[in-house]
Amino acid sequence: PDSNIPGEDDTSSIDIELRGYKYESDQIWKSTGLTLWRASRDLCDYLVEDAELIRNKRMLELGAGLGLCGILAHRLNSIVEEANDTKAAVFLTDGDTDVLAQLRDNVARNTDASCGTISCHQLLWGEETSKLFLERHGGGQTFDVLLAADIVYAPAIVQPLWETVRTLLNRSSGIFLLAYTQRDLKVSIDDVLSAGKEAGFSCVGPKDKIEGIYVFRWQPVIVEEIKT
Repeated sequence: PDSNIPGEDDTSSIDIELRGYKYESDQIWKSTGLTLWRASRDLCDYLVEDAELIRNKRMLELGAGLGLCGILAHRLNSIVEEANDTKAAVFLTDGDTDVLAQLRDNVARNTDASCGTISCHQLLWGEETSKLFLERHGGGQTFDVLLAADIVYAPAIVQPLWETVRTLLNRSSGIFLLAYTQRDLKVSIDDVLSAGKEAGFSCVGPKDKIEGIYVFRWQPVIVEEIKT
């Protein structure tokens, strides 16, 4: 499908061409990342409304699927006044090899050299695999922004997800943007929020509703010395 996403003003738009499968396709039962989920469009809207969050930033998308959010983050940097000098870097990741093949094709169709760099990598969630990812692909540097949309679909992946976020996110100023929509699954957003708190992250979620964008930041534990 083609996605036409409004830019920051009424006169600009960003056209993104994606190839994948419709939601009803049998192929989706094998690889859920081969279609567009509603949360990815919600996250795109959020990025357009507050593009300053990602300008000239080092970004990584978890469970990128067809790549809509990460590609948009890449393309939004073309709006920067001196786009040719942008330091933006986008890393699109997924654990599914079939999805990665389609993701790389979609990135090739939508890359703009003036928007910074963009690349695709396999990433399996967990602390050790994420540390190895940083060494092999990230130059040992953590990321300013992590992006994710509709990536939580089973209880077993919640802990590895947060191990990955703890490892990859810049703890001093980084943010993790998670787009969530309700589906008939065995894991809820409350499970994700609880695990995130245990992992050391504070969260600001959507007002008066469950669906929307959740913004996580590292919340260091302050230990007060008790004098006796």
